[in-house]
Amino acid sequence: MRLPSVALLLPALLAACGPDDARPESANPTSSVAGSDGPAASAPPVPRGIAGHDTTPHTHAATHGGEIKTVGELHVEGRFMRSGLMVWVNDAAQQPVDLTSVTGTAVVKGPAGVTTVMLAPMGDHLHAALTLPEGTAADAVVTFTAAGTPVRVEFRTSSVGSLAEHDHTSLHGGAVSMWGDLHVEYVALGGEARFYVTDARRVPVKEGVRGTVKIGDAIVPLTFDPVTGALSTRSIPPRKAAPTGPVTLDVTVGEKSFSLAFGG
Repeated sequence: MRLPSVALLLPALLAACGPDDARPESANPTSSVAGSDGPAASAPPVPRGIAGHDTTPHTHAATHGGEIKTVGELHVEGRFMRSGLMVWVNDAAQQPVDLTSVTGTAVVKGPAGVTTVMLAPMGDHLHAALTLPEGTAADAVVTFTAAGTPVRVEFRTSSVGSLAEHDHTSLHGGAVSMWGDLHVEYVALGGEARFYVTDARRVPVKEGVRGTVKIGDAIVPLTFDPVTGALSTRSIPPRKAAPTGPVTLDVTVGEKSFSLAFGG
C-alpha cells in the first residue's frame, strides 16, 4: 500500500491547527504554574541594582578592611581608625578614582559627641582627621563628589579598629617598610613624595619626626605634618615628574635615627 506524500499531508495538518495551537505554551498569558489555580505571573524584570548599578559580575570586596557602600557605579569603602575616618573610592572595574582635588565633609558621631570634619585627599583615599578611641562605637555621614557623581553615604562601626601589631597592609596605596617597631609607607603622588610614619599598630606618630629623602643624586628636605604623620616634599629634582626610581629616606623619630630604601 502506497503512503500519501508529505507534500499532500502538510496543508491538511496546517488547516487543523488553530492560531492558539501554533503558539508556544510559554507565550500563553493564561497558562498556569504547577500548584497555582490562577494565571502565572509574568517574570519580573532583571534588577539593575542601586542607582543604575548594573548586575555584571564584579566583587564588592573591602580591600582595606572597611565597610563598602555602592553609589551609582562607584564603590565607596569607609574604615574607622584611631586617626579618623578613611574613605576609598573605586569605579565599577574596582580601579581607584582620582581623588587629587576632591574635598568633602564627614559628620562623625563618637564618644566625644558630634564633630564635622573636612575630608581631604591623603594618598589614594580621603581622610577625616580626628582622634577616635579604639574599641568604641562611631558613625559618620560622608558627603563629597567624585568622578562627577555626588556621594552621600553613611558608615557605622561598633568598634573603632586599628591594625594588628606589625601589619604591613598598605593604607595609602604605597610600599610599607619598617625599622624596629616603626612602620613607614612611601607614596609617590604626582610631583610629591610622602612618607607616613606609624607605630607598631600603625597609629600615626605625630611629634618628633624629621627627615630628608635622597632621590637620584639630590637630597631633599621633608616637611612633617603632625595631623597625618606624614613627611612630604614637592621639591622633586628636575626631569622627574614623580619620584619613580629608588629613593632613600633618612629619618629621625624622637631619639631614633635610621634609613630606609624604597625601590621604584
